[in-house]
Amino acid sequence: AAAAAAAGEEARAREAAQAELKIQELNEKLNQSHQDMEKQATQMAKMRDLLRKYKATMNKQKAGLAGATPEKAPAAAPAATPEKAPASAALAPAAAAPAAPTAPGGGGG
Repeated sequence: AAAAAAAGEEARAREAAQAELKIQELNEKLNQSHQDMEKQATQMAKMRDLLRKYKATMNKQKAGLAGATPEKAPAAAPAATPEKAPASAALAPAAAAPAAPTAPGGGGG
């Protein structure tokens, strides 16, 4: 009976040790995922900050263009045009590209 009790004790001790290891593993995984989440949150915060700054800059530019007096307008227009031209040129093909496949697709259907 004593041997059986000792064997049972050993089995319980092994199970407890395995459970401890499993708990440690899970804790490590949890800590790692927390660190990953914190990194992602930091990156997202940086992106939000950049977006906020970009929007503020764009609003200032819009306000500057809208608030330009007639005397200033000719001076402001040439300065703004080179910046806008490449953007418009880049957007035009992009806008045309989705439209082109749609038309033949619609005609075929």
